[in-house]
Amino acid sequence: MAAQEADNVALHLFRSLSRARVPSSVIQGWAQFKAGELVSIDGLCRDRFDQDGLSPSPTFSSARAYADAHQINAAILPDRGLIHKCARLYMKSIIRVTFPILEPSGFNETTRLAYEPAADHPSHVLSARACIVAFCMFAYLVPLGIQVCSERKFIYYSALLQRALPTITEAATVDGFQACIFLLLSQFFTGRMISASVTNSLAAQFVFHLDAHTEGPTRSFSWLQGSDLNGANICLRSLFWVCYTIDKELCLRTRQPPALSDNHCDLTIRTDYLARFLEGFADSLPFGEFHPSMMFPVDIKLSQIKSQAYDSLYSRAAFREGHTKLFTQIRKLDETLERWRMAVPQKCRPSLLFPSDTSIDARDVDIRTLILRLDYLHCMAVIHQASNRGLQTPINGHNTKATIASSIALAVEASRSSLRYLDNAHHILSKGSFW
Repeated sequence: MAAQEADNVALHLFRSLSRARVPSSVIQGWAQFKAGELVSIDGLCRDRFDQDGLSPSPTFSSARAYADAHQINAAILPDRGLIHKCARLYMKSIIRVTFPILEPSGFNETTRLAYEPAADHPSHVLSARACIVAFCMFAYLVPLGIQVCSERKFIYYSALLQRALPTITEAATVDGFQACIFLLLSQFFTGRMISASVTNSLAAQFVFHLDAHTEGPTRSFSWLQGSDLNGANICLRSLFWVCYTIDKELCLRTRQPPALSDNHCDLTIRTDYLARFLEGFADSLPFGEFHPSMMFPVDIKLSQIKSQAYDSLYSRAAFREGHTKLFTQIRKLDETLERWRMAVPQKCRPSLLFPSDTSIDARDVDIRTLILRLDYLHCMAVIHQASNRGLQTPINGHNTKATIASSIALAVEASRSSLRYLDNAHHILSKGSFW
Protein backbone atom coordinates (compact mmCIF):
# COMPACT_ATOMS: atom_id res chain seq x y z
CA MET A 1 0.00 0.00 0.00
CA ALA A 2 2.83 2.35 0.91
CA ALA A 3 4.62 1.54 -2.32
CA GLN A 4 1.49 2.26 -4.38
CA GLU A 5 0.95 5.55 -2.55
CA ALA A 6 4.57 6.55 -3.16
CA ASP A 7 4.24 5.72 -6.86
CA ASN A 8 1.06 7.78 -7.09
CA VAL A 9 2.89 10.72 -5.55
CA ALA A 10 5.75 10.19 -7.98
CA LEU A 11 3.38 10.07 -10.95
CA HIS A 12 1.76 13.36 -9.90
CA LEU A 13 5.21 14.79 -9.23
CA PHE A 14 6.56 14.05 -12.69
CA ARG A 15 3.40 15.35 -14.36
CA SER A 16 3.86 18.60 -12.45
CA LEU A 17 7.59 19.05 -12.92
CA SER A 18 7.20 21.04 -16.13
CA ARG A 19 4.65 23.40 -14.60
CA ALA A 20 5.37 23.99 -10.92
CA ARG A 21 8.18 24.13 -8.40
CA VAL A 22 8.35 20.89 -6.38
CA PRO A 23 9.75 20.94 -2.83
CA SER A 24 13.09 19.12 -2.59
CA SER A 25 11.85 17.28 0.51
CA VAL A 26 9.15 15.59 -1.61
CA ILE A 27 11.68 14.52 -4.25
CA GLN A 28 14.16 13.36 -1.61
CA GLY A 29 11.53 11.35 0.28
CA TRP A 30 10.39 9.52 -2.85
CA ALA A 31 13.97 8.86 -4.01
CA GLN A 32 14.91 7.49 -0.58
CA PHE A 33 11.86 5.18 -0.56
CA LYS A 34 12.65 3.77 -4.02
CA ALA A 35 16.43 3.55 -3.61
CA GLY A 36 16.43 2.24 -0.07
CA GLU A 37 19.01 4.76 1.04
CA LEU A 38 19.25 8.47 1.75
CA VAL A 39 20.04 10.52 -1.34
CA SER A 40 21.54 13.97 -0.78
CA ILE A 41 19.86 16.51 -3.04
CA ASP A 42 22.53 19.06 -2.16
CA GLY A 43 25.17 16.65 -3.41
CA LEU A 44 23.36 16.07 -6.67
CA CYS A 45 22.65 19.75 -7.33
CA ARG A 46 25.91 21.25 -6.05
CA ASP A 47 27.00 24.19 -8.13
CA ARG A 48 30.29 23.60 -9.95
CA PHE A 49 31.67 26.78 -8.38
CA ASP A 50 31.29 25.26 -4.90
CA GLN A 51 34.34 23.12 -5.58
CA ASP A 52 36.51 26.21 -5.68
CA GLY A 53 34.84 27.87 -2.73
CA LEU A 54 33.39 30.62 -4.90
CA SER A 55 29.76 30.15 -3.96
CA PRO A 56 28.18 30.72 -0.53
CA SER A 57 26.59 27.71 1.14
CA PRO A 58 24.12 26.03 0.90
CA THR A 59 23.41 27.13 -2.71
CA PHE A 60 23.87 30.27 -4.76
CA SER A 61 20.12 30.89 -5.07
CA SER A 62 19.61 30.59 -1.32
CA ALA A 63 22.52 32.94 -0.66
CA ARG A 64 21.06 35.44 -3.12
CA ALA A 65 17.70 35.16 -1.36
CA TYR A 66 19.32 35.83 2.00
CA ALA A 67 21.15 38.85 0.59
CA ASP A 68 18.04 40.29 -1.03
CA ALA A 69 15.94 39.58 2.06
CA HIS A 70 18.48 41.57 4.04
CA GLN A 71 17.88 44.51 1.69
CA ILE A 72 14.08 44.25 1.85
CA ASN A 73 13.97 43.61 5.60
CA ALA A 74 11.16 44.18 8.07
CA ALA A 75 12.70 47.48 9.18
CA ILE A 76 12.01 49.19 5.84
CA LEU A 77 8.41 47.98 5.64
CA PRO A 78 5.65 50.45 6.52
CA ASP A 79 3.72 50.05 9.76
CA ARG A 80 1.70 46.83 9.60
CA GLY A 81 -1.47 48.55 10.80
CA LEU A 82 -1.14 51.12 8.02
CA ILE A 83 -0.78 48.34 5.45
CA HIS A 84 -3.91 46.60 6.73
CA LYS A 85 -5.84 49.88 6.59
CA CYS A 86 -4.65 50.51 3.05
CA ALA A 87 -5.59 46.95 2.06
CA ARG A 88 -9.11 47.38 3.51
CA LEU A 89 -9.59 50.56 1.47
CA TYR A 90 -8.37 48.75 -1.63
CA MET A 91 -10.73 45.82 -1.06
CA LYS A 92 -13.71 48.21 -0.79
CA SER A 93 -12.68 50.41 -3.71
CA ILE A 94 -13.68 50.19 -7.34
CA ILE A 95 -9.94 50.14 -8.03
CA ARG A 96 -9.97 46.50 -6.99
CA VAL A 97 -12.33 45.72 -9.89
CA THR A 98 -10.00 47.47 -12.32
CA PHE A 99 -6.85 45.98 -10.76
CA PRO A 100 -7.84 42.69 -9.07
CA ILE A 101 -4.38 41.80 -7.80
CA LEU A 102 -4.78 41.15 -4.08
CA GLU A 103 -7.12 38.57 -2.58
CA PRO A 104 -8.21 39.11 1.08
CA SER A 105 -7.37 35.74 2.65
CA GLY A 106 -4.18 35.38 0.66
CA PHE A 107 -2.98 38.84 1.65
CA ASN A 108 -3.31 37.95 5.34
CA GLU A 109 -0.77 35.16 4.81
CA THR A 110 1.41 37.56 2.83
CA THR A 111 1.58 40.03 5.71
CA ARG A 112 2.32 37.22 8.17
CA LEU A 113 5.23 36.05 6.04
CA ALA A 114 6.52 39.60 5.62
CA TYR A 115 6.27 40.74 9.24
CA GLU A 116 6.48 37.47 11.22
CA PRO A 117 8.77 35.09 9.31
CA ALA A 118 9.39 31.89 11.22
CA ALA A 119 11.15 28.96 9.57
CA ASP A 120 9.92 30.00 6.15
CA HIS A 121 12.19 29.82 3.12
CA PRO A 122 14.07 33.13 2.64
CA SER A 123 12.92 33.48 -0.97
CA HIS A 124 9.27 33.14 0.14
CA VAL A 125 9.81 35.77 2.82
CA LEU A 126 11.48 38.01 0.26
CA SER A 127 8.55 37.55 -2.15
CA ALA A 128 6.05 38.46 0.57
CA ARG A 129 7.99 41.59 1.56
CA ALA A 130 8.36 42.53 -2.09
CA CYS A 131 4.59 42.24 -2.46
CA ILE A 132 4.07 44.61 0.49
CA VAL A 133 6.58 47.11 -0.90
CA ALA A 134 5.10 46.92 -4.41
CA PHE A 135 1.59 47.40 -3.01
CA CYS A 136 2.80 50.58 -1.29
CA MET A 137 4.10 51.86 -4.62
CA PHE A 138 0.79 51.08 -6.29
CA ALA A 139 -1.16 52.78 -3.47
CA TYR A 140 0.99 55.88 -3.95
CA LEU A 141 -0.18 56.17 -7.57
CA VAL A 142 -3.91 55.44 -7.27
CA PRO A 143 -6.52 57.42 -5.28
CA LEU A 144 -7.11 55.18 -2.25
CA GLY A 145 -7.41 58.08 0.17
CA ILE A 146 -4.34 57.14 2.21
CA GLN A 147 -0.62 57.76 1.83
CA VAL A 148 1.66 54.88 2.70
CA CYS A 149 4.89 56.17 1.17
CA SER A 150 6.46 59.40 -0.04
CA GLU A 151 7.82 60.10 -3.52
CA ARG A 152 11.34 59.53 -2.23
CA LYS A 153 10.33 56.19 -0.69
CA PHE A 154 8.55 55.28 -3.95
CA ILE A 155 11.83 55.65 -5.88
CA TYR A 156 13.71 53.74 -3.17
CA TYR A 157 11.23 50.88 -3.19
CA SER A 158 11.39 50.69 -6.99
CA ALA A 159 15.18 50.26 -6.91
CA LEU A 160 14.94 47.55 -4.24
CA LEU A 161 12.33 45.60 -6.16
CA GLN A 162 14.26 45.67 -9.40
CA ARG A 163 17.32 44.33 -7.61
CA ALA A 164 15.32 41.50 -6.04
CA LEU A 165 13.39 40.53 -9.20
CA PRO A 166 15.70 37.65 -10.26
CA THR A 167 15.35 35.94 -6.86
CA ILE A 168 11.60 36.59 -6.74
CA THR A 169 11.17 35.16 -10.23
CA GLU A 170 13.20 32.06 -9.33
CA ALA A 171 11.01 31.45 -6.26
CA ALA A 172 7.88 31.70 -8.46
CA THR A 173 5.34 32.28 -5.68
CA VAL A 174 1.98 34.02 -5.98
CA ASP A 175 3.32 36.80 -3.73
CA GLY A 176 6.17 37.29 -6.18
CA PHE A 177 3.72 37.32 -9.09
CA GLN A 178 1.66 40.02 -7.35
CA ALA A 179 4.79 42.06 -6.60
CA CYS A 180 5.86 41.81 -10.25
CA ILE A 181 2.43 42.99 -11.46
CA PHE A 182 2.37 45.92 -9.01
CA LEU A 183 5.87 46.96 -10.15
CA LEU A 184 4.83 46.61 -13.80
CA LEU A 185 1.83 48.88 -13.25
CA SER A 186 3.95 51.45 -11.41
CA GLN A 187 6.47 51.56 -14.26
CA PHE A 188 3.71 51.68 -16.87
CA PHE A 189 1.84 54.50 -15.09
CA THR A 190 4.98 56.61 -14.77
CA GLY A 191 5.91 56.22 -18.45
CA ARG A 192 8.98 54.02 -17.98
CA MET A 193 8.19 51.85 -20.98
CA ILE A 194 11.55 50.10 -21.30
CA SER A 195 11.56 49.08 -17.64
CA ALA A 196 7.91 48.09 -17.95
CA SER A 197 8.69 45.89 -20.95
CA VAL A 198 11.43 44.06 -19.04
CA THR A 199 9.20 43.55 -15.98
CA ASN A 200 6.38 42.46 -18.27
CA SER A 201 8.60 39.70 -19.66
CA LEU A 202 9.24 38.43 -16.13
CA ALA A 203 5.53 38.63 -15.32
CA ALA A 204 4.87 36.42 -18.35
CA GLN A 205 7.19 33.80 -16.86
CA PHE A 206 5.08 33.80 -13.68
CA VAL A 207 1.97 33.37 -15.86
CA PHE A 208 3.26 30.21 -17.52
CA HIS A 209 4.99 28.75 -14.45
CA LEU A 210 1.86 29.05 -12.30
CA ASP A 211 -0.50 27.95 -15.08
CA ALA A 212 -2.33 31.27 -14.95
CA HIS A 213 -2.69 31.18 -18.75
CA THR A 214 -5.13 28.25 -18.55
CA GLU A 215 -8.80 28.35 -17.61
CA GLY A 216 -8.91 24.83 -16.19
CA PRO A 217 -8.01 23.71 -12.66
CA THR A 218 -4.45 24.43 -11.60
CA ARG A 219 -3.81 21.08 -9.93
CA SER A 220 -0.12 21.51 -9.30
CA PHE A 221 -0.57 24.88 -7.63
CA SER A 222 -3.33 23.67 -5.33
CA TRP A 223 -1.44 20.50 -4.44
CA LEU A 224 1.77 22.32 -3.55
CA GLN A 225 0.29 25.31 -1.77
CA GLY A 226 -2.64 23.62 -0.04
CA SER A 227 -4.92 26.37 -1.33
CA ASP A 228 -8.62 26.35 -2.15
CA LEU A 229 -8.72 25.25 -5.78
CA ASN A 230 -11.41 27.68 -6.95
CA GLY A 231 -9.92 30.56 -5.01
CA ALA A 232 -6.47 29.86 -6.43
CA ASN A 233 -7.80 29.73 -9.98
CA ILE A 234 -9.74 32.99 -9.60
CA CYS A 235 -6.69 34.72 -8.14
CA LEU A 236 -4.32 33.48 -10.84
CA ARG A 237 -6.73 34.17 -13.71
CA SER A 238 -7.28 37.71 -12.45
CA LEU A 239 -3.52 38.26 -12.33
CA PHE A 240 -3.28 36.81 -15.83
CA TRP A 241 -5.86 39.21 -17.27
CA VAL A 242 -4.16 42.24 -15.70
CA CYS A 243 -0.84 41.08 -17.16
CA TYR A 244 -2.43 40.31 -20.54
CA THR A 245 -4.07 43.73 -20.92
CA ILE A 246 -0.88 45.60 -20.02
CA ASP A 247 1.11 43.34 -22.37
CA LYS A 248 -1.10 44.37 -25.30
CA GLU A 249 -0.86 48.05 -24.37
CA LEU A 250 2.93 47.80 -24.37
CA CYS A 251 2.79 46.07 -27.78
CA LEU A 252 0.99 48.95 -29.45
CA ARG A 253 2.92 51.69 -27.68
CA THR A 254 6.41 50.27 -28.20
CA ARG A 255 5.68 48.29 -31.42
CA GLN A 256 7.52 45.34 -29.88
CA PRO A 257 6.26 41.72 -29.89
CA PRO A 258 4.10 40.54 -26.98
CA ALA A 259 5.40 38.52 -24.06
CA LEU A 260 2.09 36.63 -23.96
CA SER A 261 1.18 35.20 -27.34
CA ASP A 262 -2.53 34.55 -27.87
CA ASN A 263 -1.66 31.17 -29.37
CA HIS A 264 -0.29 29.98 -26.03
CA CYS A 265 -3.03 31.35 -23.76
CA ASP A 266 -6.60 30.30 -23.04
CA LEU A 267 -8.55 33.49 -23.76
CA THR A 268 -12.01 32.19 -22.92
CA ILE A 269 -13.92 34.19 -20.32
CA ARG A 270 -16.26 31.82 -18.57
CA THR A 271 -19.43 33.23 -17.03
CA ASP A 272 -18.79 31.34 -13.78
CA TYR A 273 -15.38 33.05 -13.55
CA LEU A 274 -16.99 36.51 -13.87
CA ALA A 275 -19.69 35.56 -11.36
CA ARG A 276 -17.13 34.31 -8.85
CA PHE A 277 -14.92 37.31 -9.55
CA LEU A 278 -17.70 39.78 -8.66
CA GLU A 279 -19.01 37.68 -5.78
CA GLY A 280 -16.59 39.20 -3.32
CA PHE A 281 -17.57 42.75 -4.22
CA ALA A 282 -21.33 42.53 -3.72
CA ASP A 283 -21.36 43.58 -0.06
CA SER A 284 -18.45 45.99 0.01
CA LEU A 285 -18.78 48.14 -3.10
CA PRO A 286 -21.51 50.73 -3.83
CA PHE A 287 -22.52 49.43 -7.23
CA GLY A 288 -24.63 46.69 -8.77
CA GLU A 289 -23.92 44.52 -11.76
CA PHE A 290 -21.00 45.36 -14.00
CA HIS A 291 -20.48 44.86 -17.68
CA PRO A 292 -17.08 43.22 -18.38
CA SER A 293 -15.95 46.44 -20.08
CA MET A 294 -15.80 47.99 -16.61
CA MET A 295 -13.30 45.40 -15.33
CA PHE A 296 -9.52 45.21 -15.56
CA PRO A 297 -7.18 47.99 -16.78
CA VAL A 298 -8.56 47.59 -20.31
CA ASP A 299 -11.65 45.72 -21.48
CA ILE A 300 -10.54 42.13 -22.17
CA LYS A 301 -12.25 41.90 -25.56
CA LEU A 302 -10.75 45.22 -26.61
CA SER A 303 -7.31 43.98 -25.53
CA GLN A 304 -7.78 40.94 -27.74
CA ILE A 305 -8.60 43.21 -30.68
CA LYS A 306 -5.43 45.19 -29.96
CA SER A 307 -3.49 41.93 -29.95
CA GLN A 308 -4.97 41.01 -33.34
CA ALA A 309 -4.14 44.50 -34.64
CA TYR A 310 -0.48 44.10 -33.71
CA ASP A 311 -0.18 40.62 -35.23
CA SER A 312 -2.10 41.53 -38.41
CA LEU A 313 -0.65 44.99 -39.03
CA TYR A 314 2.61 45.58 -37.15
CA SER A 315 4.37 42.22 -36.81
CA ARG A 316 7.35 41.41 -39.03
CA ALA A 317 5.19 38.97 -41.00
CA ALA A 318 2.56 41.69 -41.57
CA PHE A 319 5.15 44.04 -43.11
CA ARG A 320 5.91 41.41 -45.74
CA GLU A 321 2.29 41.31 -46.94
CA GLY A 322 1.05 43.27 -49.94
CA HIS A 323 -1.39 46.17 -50.04
CA THR A 324 -4.41 43.99 -50.71
CA LYS A 325 -3.83 41.88 -47.58
CA LEU A 326 -3.10 45.02 -45.55
CA PHE A 327 -6.36 46.75 -46.43
CA THR A 328 -8.30 43.52 -45.95
CA GLN A 329 -6.92 43.20 -42.42
CA ILE A 330 -7.70 46.85 -41.64
CA ARG A 331 -11.29 46.38 -42.78
CA LYS A 332 -11.73 43.19 -40.74
CA LEU A 333 -10.31 44.79 -37.62
CA ASP A 334 -12.48 47.87 -38.09
CA GLU A 335 -15.57 45.65 -38.32
CA THR A 336 -14.51 43.67 -35.24
CA LEU A 337 -13.95 46.89 -33.30
CA GLU A 338 -17.38 48.18 -34.31
CA ARG A 339 -19.06 44.95 -33.15
CA TRP A 340 -17.29 45.30 -29.81
CA ARG A 341 -18.40 48.95 -29.50
CA MET A 342 -22.04 48.11 -30.15
CA ALA A 343 -21.91 45.38 -27.48
CA VAL A 344 -20.94 47.91 -24.81
CA PRO A 345 -23.94 49.25 -22.81
CA GLN A 346 -25.19 52.51 -24.27
CA LYS A 347 -24.54 54.55 -21.11
CA CYS A 348 -20.80 53.95 -21.46
CA ARG A 349 -20.53 53.20 -25.19
CA PRO A 350 -17.68 55.17 -26.82
CA SER A 351 -18.12 57.06 -30.08
CA LEU A 352 -15.63 58.20 -32.71
CA LEU A 353 -16.63 61.85 -33.04
CA PHE A 354 -16.12 64.34 -30.22
CA PRO A 355 -16.89 67.92 -31.32
CA SER A 356 -14.57 70.60 -29.95
CA ASP A 357 -17.43 72.58 -28.39
CA THR A 358 -18.67 69.62 -26.30
CA SER A 359 -18.38 69.98 -22.52
CA ILE A 360 -18.12 67.15 -20.00
CA ASP A 361 -19.93 67.24 -16.68
CA ALA A 362 -18.14 65.22 -13.99
CA ARG A 363 -21.56 64.11 -12.70
CA ASP A 364 -22.42 62.48 -16.05
CA VAL A 365 -19.27 60.42 -16.61
CA ASP A 366 -17.07 58.25 -14.38
CA ILE A 367 -13.37 57.73 -14.81
CA ARG A 368 -13.81 54.18 -16.12
CA THR A 369 -16.11 55.34 -18.94
CA LEU A 370 -13.62 58.07 -19.79
CA ILE A 371 -10.74 55.60 -20.01
CA LEU A 372 -12.86 53.20 -22.07
CA ARG A 373 -13.48 55.92 -24.64
CA LEU A 374 -9.80 56.82 -24.86
CA ASP A 375 -8.89 53.14 -25.26
CA TYR A 376 -11.37 52.80 -28.12
CA LEU A 377 -10.07 55.92 -29.90
CA HIS A 378 -6.48 54.76 -29.48
CA CYS A 379 -7.31 51.35 -30.95
CA MET A 380 -9.15 52.97 -33.88
CA ALA A 381 -6.17 55.23 -34.59
CA VAL A 382 -3.65 52.37 -34.40
CA ILE A 383 -5.65 50.21 -36.81
CA HIS A 384 -6.04 52.90 -39.48
CA GLN A 385 -2.54 54.36 -39.09
CA ALA A 386 -1.27 51.21 -40.78
CA SER A 387 -2.77 52.43 -44.07
CA ASN A 388 0.11 54.93 -44.25
CA ARG A 389 2.25 52.08 -45.56
CA GLY A 390 0.21 52.25 -48.77
CA LEU A 391 1.75 55.66 -49.47
CA GLN A 392 5.31 54.34 -49.44
CA THR A 393 5.01 52.66 -52.84
CA PRO A 394 3.39 53.75 -56.15
CA ILE A 395 -0.39 53.31 -56.10
CA ASN A 396 -2.48 52.30 -59.06
CA GLY A 397 -6.23 52.72 -59.21
CA HIS A 398 -8.63 55.34 -57.96
CA ASN A 399 -10.33 52.94 -55.52
CA THR A 400 -7.06 52.15 -53.76
CA LYS A 401 -6.25 55.83 -53.32
CA ALA A 402 -9.75 56.48 -51.96
CA THR A 403 -9.42 53.57 -49.51
CA ILE A 404 -6.11 54.89 -48.17
CA ALA A 405 -7.46 58.44 -47.90
CA SER A 406 -10.56 57.39 -45.96
CA SER A 407 -8.53 55.16 -43.64
CA ILE A 408 -6.02 57.91 -42.88
CA ALA A 409 -8.91 60.32 -42.28
CA LEU A 410 -10.33 57.92 -39.66
CA ALA A 411 -6.94 57.66 -37.93
CA VAL A 412 -6.63 61.47 -37.86
CA GLU A 413 -10.18 61.92 -36.56
CA ALA A 414 -9.65 59.33 -33.81
CA SER A 415 -6.44 61.07 -32.72
CA ARG A 416 -8.08 64.49 -32.87
CA SER A 417 -11.05 63.28 -30.82
CA SER A 418 -8.67 61.86 -28.19
CA LEU A 419 -7.00 65.25 -27.80
CA ARG A 420 -10.33 67.06 -27.64
CA TYR A 421 -11.67 64.61 -25.10
CA LEU A 422 -8.58 64.93 -22.90
CA ASP A 423 -8.72 68.71 -23.15
CA ASN A 424 -12.34 68.73 -22.00
CA ALA A 425 -11.96 66.00 -19.37
CA HIS A 426 -8.74 67.06 -17.65
CA HIS A 427 -10.71 68.42 -14.67
CA ILE A 428 -12.05 64.90 -14.00
CA LEU A 429 -8.64 63.26 -14.03
CA SER A 430 -6.99 63.06 -10.63
CA LYS A 431 -3.62 61.71 -9.54
CA GLY A 432 -3.28 58.07 -10.54
CA SER A 433 -6.63 57.91 -12.33
CA PHE A 434 -5.25 58.09 -15.86
CA TRP A 435 -3.28 55.05 -16.89
